[in-house]
Amino acid sequence: MNNGLTTIGKGAFYGCSKLETVNGMNGIKRIDERAFMSTALRGFVSLPACIQYLGDGAFSETFNLA
Repeated sequence: MNNGLTTIGKGAFYGCSKLETVNGMNGIKRIDERAFMSTALRGFVSLPACIQYLGDGAFSETFNLA
């Protein structure tokens, strides 16, 4: 559950070196530019079908994603 969150803002988690997983993306419609850039995300990130916008570089420099 995301408590009504629909947007992950520009650079929201940029550089979060301890962020390895993301859960609760249901209802997210927009992931802005560089939102998860340079994080420690691993494996797979499952994006919901309701995504309407994925900003440039949203997951760039996140090298551990499959």
